Amino acid sequence: MHDALVRRLAAGFRLLAFTAVAFVRVPSIAAQATTGSVEGRVATADSASPAHVDVRDQSTGTVRRVTSDRHGHYRVLALGPGLYDVTASAL
Repeated sequence: MHDALVRRLAAGFRLLAFTAVAFVRVPSIAAQATTGSVEGRVATADSASPAHVDVRDQSTGTVRRVTSDRHGHYRVLALGPGLYDVTASAL
């Protein structure tokens, strides 16, 4: 009877340990991203001049403005899903 009890306790402990490991690993599953980014390069007549880049959400009209670097590269991060208009203008 003692051996049967030990086997049942050991089996229960293994099940509990497996469940605890599975539970701990669940939060490490990465969620899908719900934002995106727009990046590119603006070519100006004076290639060494930065420019303003406006990214406008077509559905809300919200505009995010960034300034390109001296090589014309720009990046706008954390944009929600949607359609965007991108325009550039000299500083």
